[in-house]
Amino acid sequence: MNFSIITPQSSCWHEVVQLYTSSFPYEERREVENWQTLANTISDFHILALLNNDDLLGFISYWDLEGFVYVEHFAISTTHRNQGLGTEIFKQLQEKVCYRPIVLEVEPPETSTARRRIAFYERLGLSLSTFPYLQPPYRKGDNWFPLCLMTTDANHLKSQIKAIERSIHKRVYGVN
Repeated sequence: MNFSIITPQSSCWHEVVQLYTSSFPYEERREVENWQTLANTISDFHILALLNNDDLLGFISYWDLEGFVYVEHFAISTTHRNQGLGTEIFKQLQEKVCYRPIVLEVEPPETSTARRRIAFYERLGLSLSTFPYLQPPYRKGDNWFPLCLMTTDANHLKSQIKAIERSIHKRVYGVN
């Protein structure tokens, strides 16, 4: 197995797009063309994939922002789930970003799926923030969505919450 930064020119790009679109509902992801443009032109946006030869096992897309790393999407192929690969990808990301604070959004712990996802991230060492947070929509006219933030550095998030929120909203979602 190997880790690789994926771009639209990568041989597995179509498989990454297929996993992206099948793993996230329409309202929780960008248009594929927009995602492709980001991967081609934005130097602080990256897609890290785990490959076994030419077989895509999973990916994590992230933004290298000032003072922290923001994980936007994280997916493991359905045929490779529950094999510890999500943990491997996350550990690889931590090494790649030199253990800088990592922040990501999760659904509030109101469903069994959300609680299971939060528990997975907690096993990776992330903490769930109690700070109220709204995710901007990916498309004009859609609604803002109440989510929670999780982080590898709770003290950093607590002391910088407003700056982190502004940075995510402005850089990732393009809103002030």
